[in-house]
Amino acid sequence: MKKLFRISGEAGQSAVEFALVLPLLLVLLLGIIEFGWFLNAKITVTGAAREGARYYAIHKDSDTEVETVVATYLNHGIVTTSGTFTTLSETTVAGVKMAVVTVQGEVSGITGAFNGLMAAFFGGTVFENNKVLMSSTASMRIEYSLTLAIP
Repeated sequence: MKKLFRISGEAGQSAVEFALVLPLLLVLLLGIIEFGWFLNAKITVTGAAREGARYYAIHKDSDTEVETVVATYLNHGIVTTSGTFTTLSETTVAGVKMAVVTVQGEVSGITGAFNGLMAAFFGGTVFENNKVLMSSTASMRIEYSLTLAIP
């Protein structure tokens, strides 16, 4: 029978390799989770801007009603509404009136270690309290209700 020889210096080789690779794998895993977190936040802010523009284009109510719609949409996501800022405006593009809504919301990262990188990737700004300000703008054509005047 063949005897297996083991060099004495290789006894803990796999444990050392695992100890060297584990921090890199953890950073990669946390980066993927953090990216998904911020992607979800960006989608939520974009959806809130879209809902606000849609509500304003159909109902043409006051700014507070649109802000209520936006805040309601943001409350279902991971974006905090304490830093939410909504602006409304109307513009005319090729003779068509458009409702333009811009929404900004604060997002806290899970670890906070990747906030600067995620802010640069998603076009946000990092605050002093380590939160990222995300912004999105949506525009929709203003719908008019036709009223016929009967003579």
